Amino acid sequence: MAAVTAGADRAAPSTRRAPAGQRVSTSWTFLGLLERDWVVMKREWVAVLARSAMQPLLFIVVFGWILQKLGTVNSDMGTFLIPGILAMSTMLSGMQAVMMPIAIDLGFQREIDDRILCPIRVDLIGVEKILFGAGQGMLAALFVLPLAALIVPNADLSAGRLWALIPMLIATSLMSASFGMFVGTLVPPRQLALVMSAVVTPLMFFGCTYYPWVALAQVSVVLKWLVVLNPLVYASEGMRAVLTPSVPHMPVWGIVVGTLASVAVLGWIGIRRFTTRALE
Repeated sequence: MAAVTAGADRAAPSTRRAPAGQRVSTSWTFLGLLERDWVVMKREWVAVLARSAMQPLLFIVVFGWILQKLGTVNSDMGTFLIPGILAMSTMLSGMQAVMMPIAIDLGFQREIDDRILCPIRVDLIGVEKILFGAGQGMLAALFVLPLAALIVPNADLSAGRLWALIPMLIATSLMSASFGMFVGTLVPPRQLALVMSAVVTPLMFFGCTYYPWVALAQVSVVLKWLVVLNPLVYASEGMRAVLTPSVPHMPVWGIVVGTLASVAVLGWIGIRRFTTRALE
């Protein structure tokens, strides 16, 4: 897998060139690295799309359409489901876009060495990876949302607050990519499957994707406050506040504080870990 990724990277040089006779600036190098990653992604867009959207779409089709037609779930299930699925698809896409390449680049073959030779600070390479992953998270969300609205036409989505959707998507995408950087710098490539099953899956089920956060008080007050450590909770509740404001959700100030804190903490730790490991 690492060899294939490395081969794809070498086959996709950036088309950005610095003006002749001028010193290459940090911003120019940063944009060149970002463009290079996008060129590689465009060559693998089918795999990226399948990885990002397949699972959320299956959840929407099964729970939001098939089970509703069968009468197994309530007709308003789609209203609860779409915001959470949108948050989950954004988180999964952004996280995987950063976590897997970073774990491979920092692995035994040290694919990261060609990046740290660029005329740019090492921590800015980590920032570039987060921005690239956030872009993939945004694309996944913009792909899933209109399909979800078509598949579940009876979902009570509020079009009047769509102006707040883009800032929420940007914040969620940055949070997902920061989380991917955090995890990718902690585990070797051979343990990524274990991380997905033992860490990511519980985060998804306890991320308030299928139920509002305030409803957890009916189950356990302790669980309600324990899940606030999960960054997906703020993504799900934020999407719920924007798309389905009639559904009970976390206070907006709590969503904003939790999202910004998650981005700051996960991004800071992830970039520090990346810088340390890249220079080992």
